[in-house]
Amino acid sequence: MLPAEKRRALQLEKEKAVEEELHAPGFWTRFDGDILTKAVPIEKEVDIMLDHDYDGIKELDNSLPPWWVWGFYITIIWSFIYLGHYHLFRTGALQTEEYSIAMQEAADQAKEREAKMKDFVSAETITVLNNPEALGAGKGIYTTNCVACHGAGGEGGVGPNLTDDFWIHGGGIKNLFKVITDGVPAKGMISWKSQLSPKQIQQVASYIMTMHGTNPAGGKEPQGEKWVEESGTTTAPDSTQSDSTVTTL
Repeated sequence: MLPAEKRRALQLEKEKAVEEELHAPGFWTRFDGDILTKAVPIEKEVDIMLDHDYDGIKELDNSLPPWWVWGFYITIIWSFIYLGHYHLFRTGALQTEEYSIAMQEAADQAKEREAKMKDFVSAETITVLNNPEALGAGKGIYTTNCVACHGAGGEGGVGPNLTDDFWIHGGGIKNLFKVITDGVPAKGMISWKSQLSPKQIQQVASYIMTMHGTNPAGGKEPQGEKWVEESGTTTAPDSTQSDSTVTTL
């Protein structure tokens, strides 16, 4: 057995080790001290205190935070990479070149939009198509969808005559486009915008315009008001004169 004095010494060493373990800094404390701030514990600040003071205010000679120091080193390394990439090896585009590339991309996108917009037609932008291909497509659409109500030659039947000067909802390409697009539900004329694209409606409206003055056999009596184009405009009179049993166009 150990002498009492020796046992006492061992006991004190054990208690000291336990005490040090209990007061040892945790992970986040060590992380803060070693990586983030490198702060000196308050009880050891006297070791880094400078000799001078200002009105009783003393200064500590703390080290710069490690994260700041490493950030500064990284900026120096990055400056050499930037210099080589943009100015020495010319593998990157400078601001003027980036601007030119962006402007070219914008121009290309504008051309793509214009190409797509060629098939977009509205009542405000519609014009009469006169080329044989468009009129042929319009005739096919008319034959498939319009003959039942307006006759093969536009002479009328359930619907009004499309060949004379009288129109229930105004003549001209713009009014034709509106009526075909939106329909006249109260008179049995359905809206075709869910079945025909704006371009197809323009084609069939242009074909209907070619029927004017053809005077087909068995033409239906005039309905609505006489339509006269004035100075190239297509403003239509607001007429509600119609036969309630007629599909209107």
